[in-house]
Amino acid sequence: MYRFALLVIFVTLLTSSISQAASYQLTSGAFVDPILNRSGVTHSYSGNNLEPGAILSYARLTWAILDNADLTGANLTDASLYDANLDNADLTGANLTDANLYDANLYDANLYDANLTYAILYDANPTDANPTNANLSNANLYDANLYDANLTYAILYDANPTDANPTNANLSNANLYDANLSNA
Repeated sequence: MYRFALLVIFVTLLTSSISQAASYQLTSGAFVDPILNRSGVTHSYSGNNLEPGAILSYARLTWAILDNADLTGANLTDASLYDANLDNADLTGANLTDANLYDANLYDANLYDANLTYAILYDANPTDANPTNANLSNANLYDANLYDANLTYAILYDANPTDANPTNANLSNANLYDANLSNA
């Protein structure tokens, strides 16, 4: 009986430690399991799996490697993606209201129609990203690298792109009302 109890405890501990690691869906439809951090170690995040339409409010994905992630329509309200790597990620229609994307790498990310209201993109790198139709109202874009970003029809109402690099950025039909463009 004692051995059986130990076996049950061991199996429970093993399965619970395995089930804590979350995965994310790639734009190809395949899954990456588990999510790794920038050190190449399993990330501590153990919430909902990252996939299209997922509810990920308040998710703590600091330093996560999420290259080619398919997060279309995901709810990332108040999520922490500090220093996360989101190269080539698809965030079409995602809700990133109040998300912390400080120092995040968004190279070639698709942010089409994404809601980035009040998002922190301080020192972020959305080079070659596509935030067409994105809502960046009140977003903090301080020192963000907006090189080649397509901001067509983007809403930058009251945004702060101070010291951002908008070289070659397309701002056609963008709403820049009350945006702080000093040093941009």
